Amino acid sequence: MRSDQQIWREFLDFRIMECLGLWSRAVIHFPFGRMILLHPDDAPCLLMEGSLERASPAQVLGETEALVSGLDLGCAFMFSSAWRGDVAAFKAYISERGYRPAFEQFWMVKEDFSDIESIPDSGYIIDDTPNSAVVKDLYRRALGASDALSDLLKRKLDTGGGPINTGFVVAKTPNGEPVACGGYSHASTISYFHCLGTLKEHRRRGIAKHMAKVRLRMMRERGVEYTVGAVSKRNIPSIEMQKSLGYRVLEETVIWRKIE
Repeated sequence: MRSDQQIWREFLDFRIMECLGLWSRAVIHFPFGRMILLHPDDAPCLLMEGSLERASPAQVLGETEALVSGLDLGCAFMFSSAWRGDVAAFKAYISERGYRPAFEQFWMVKEDFSDIESIPDSGYIIDDTPNSAVVKDLYRRALGASDALSDLLKRKLDTGGGPINTGFVVAKTPNGEPVACGGYSHASTISYFHCLGTLKEHRRRGIAKHMAKVRLRMMRERGVEYTVGAVSKRNIPSIEMQKSLGYRVLEETVIWRKIE
């Protein structure tokens, strides 16, 4: 039986490739880790893992900052159990140079799909093959995404490509008005649920659970063994909803970025 750390490392490999061609235009392979280049509207470029036995703190920070500054971007570090070596020493080094913890997340996993049918439906219709223009509009309106990020998402949905499959479900009112969206990405036995958003006037009506039910059913039919979702550690309602659907905490991460 695999440990949570083994599952996390497997999922992290998946996640890095899932970003490529969607939110990230490139994955940079340093001798000490992998960094995803992100759009300026999204977040600083993220070093997702680090092998600190192979490089000094000065080398890691110097090389990552040099690369992103040449692209007029910022960099950040996502710490998790995938990092190896003296992480405390590296954090102390970058702290002296203005980096601080900025965002903490729970990564939650669901491995048992036998209870899917017990998840309640809502009074909404869930479309599992929505038009990409509808998804783009909901992503912008429900999640506050920029036009640039919304365009990236639509392009991925329209063109596909790459090793990771990405799609969406959309919730509609009985008269056909789109009001919520939920994304999924999957490859082989792994899936990731993301980009969950509901227009304000339709929240707290069971739509998120209903969309989860439909996506979980789709993943089960495609041979997926587990699915992961990311939730801010401050978002208690979302954490409780995930637990009610049978998720548990797999990993905690914290992103450090430079605070000017």
